[in-house]
Amino acid sequence: MSGGFCLPHTRNTRGWAGACFALILLFGIAGCGTSSVARNSLSGAAAESAAAAAASQPILGYAWDSSRAGLRAMLGVPGAASLSNSVVTKGPFSSAVLCLRKSYALLTNSAGSVYVMSLPSGEPLLVAPQLVASEQIIVSPSCSKALVYARGASTGVLIGGLPSTPEVQSLNFAAPGSIVGAAVGDLGDVALAILRSDGSTATQILSSSGSLSAPLSILQRYGAMAFVPGGDTLLVADSGANKVLMLSQPSTNPTSVQLASSGDGVSQPLAMASSADGHEAFVANGIGIPLLRLDLVSTSAPAKVPCACRPSELVPLSGNVFQVSDLSSGTIYALDGSPATPRTVFIPASSRVSLSGAPQ
Repeated sequence: MSGGFCLPHTRNTRGWAGACFALILLFGIAGCGTSSVARNSLSGAAAESAAAAAASQPILGYAWDSSRAGLRAMLGVPGAASLSNSVVTKGPFSSAVLCLRKSYALLTNSAGSVYVMSLPSGEPLLVAPQLVASEQIIVSPSCSKALVYARGASTGVLIGGLPSTPEVQSLNFAAPGSIVGAAVGDLGDVALAILRSDGSTATQILSSSGSLSAPLSILQRYGAMAFVPGGDTLLVADSGANKVLMLSQPSTNPTSVQLASSGDGVSQPLAMASSADGHEAFVANGIGIPLLRLDLVSTSAPAKVPCACRPSELVPLSGNVFQVSDLSSGTIYALDGSPATPRTVFIPASSRVSLSGAPQ
């Protein structure tokens, strides 16, 4: 409600006027999320007030708004969340990789320099100048480490000690083929998907000690990879054979178990993620049923999760919630894996936003 009204009264006019003012003020506060004032541009004290209001609400996650080169908070809980109308900018950055599990963002600028910033509004700290051309950044499941690499490159960079004491370590992949995908684990192991001359893809592990393993699995076509939190167990999706594998102890005594196939709903998988406790895995498909939940500790059948969306990613948010589409699609969709029957929810985003935070 954005306003209020009072009926005229002939007795005790002054008292009724005071009561009316109090009611209008009460309704104005209750409806501030949809009032015209909240939709106006924020600056100075108004921006600080908006930040304080946002801090008092549950934070489901953050989204990078590429059209405004800043961060927007997802305020609320799954099924009842919306994207804030305030965009926090901290400098001329061009992209961000977000980690809510440790409350930080890795930001890059047009020169390829990498910065770390505490969420929601810490000051960006330079981690390193440009590391590799056309770089991609991937964080480990618990966000203690990050991998910076480029497809086709023979070298990369491992960033440890995140977020407070980042340390940069150069990596030499020494792989006999082109790198088409990668993942990094909490222990510092790096999984590489290497395109071979026959068109297939081999998965290999570059251990934290620097040694490259023999091929652990041969994929018809690379789909996605993700480590399970706290260990070296690796999840691999084959988008050609439509199957998902779990590789245990890949650096020492590798064993492989098939978790799901096309009969379970795997259909051109393009992204994977693990729950924070490592008990479940989630798969985003390119066609067919959009999303799957896989049980990693029992023989339960995979759960198929419909969505009125086309998934493009699986980014961990708060709890067991994952962002499955980015803001460029107009509306953010998220997978809530907490209920016994997982569901998808949408997070509406207003196009009328304002900037706060001084560019640096």
